[in-house]
Amino acid sequence: MDPNEPVFGPVEAFEEGARADEFAALGTRKERVGRPLVVRFARNVRGVLDLASPRDAVWFDVMRELQAVGRPVYVEIDDGNGQITTFLQPREQPVGEIRKLRNGDVEVELLLSHAMHVLPHEHPRFEALLRRLEGARRENAMVWVVETPDTHEILDVK
Repeated sequence: MDPNEPVFGPVEAFEEGARADEFAALGTRKERVGRPLVVRFARNVRGVLDLASPRDAVWFDVMRELQAVGRPVYVEIDDGNGQITTFLQPREQPVGEIRKLRNGDVEVELLLSHAMHVLPHEHPRFEALLRRLEGARRENAMVWVVETPDTHEILDVK
């Protein structure tokens, strides 16, 4: 797996204590991690949360709840220090209308949302994600969608 590639899948385990301290020490941090917690994902990928940080403590609580019910997560991990820098919750959605826009982007209607969602044409996996969305629409299937919270730009689809 490309270390710069986001993780989109289940949380396998959480590791605290000596193992977390050891993993957190591997990064080239400018600041110390107060209470490291290692989050292990599929494909043997690990990232660090600092439970001394209010943001990371909330992320841990939400990840633990999602793990308990078998739902996937989307995280981006800093390849320099292993810290989880972005955490988003994929949403399972049926796909409605798909419209190509003049600028090459694709507007996607997700039926359980009132917002309009956009798959930007410059996305590095534009064609693959568009095929996945079109297939879900054609088959009336649900897909997991990750998007930016503010602009509703689609980041990934499974």
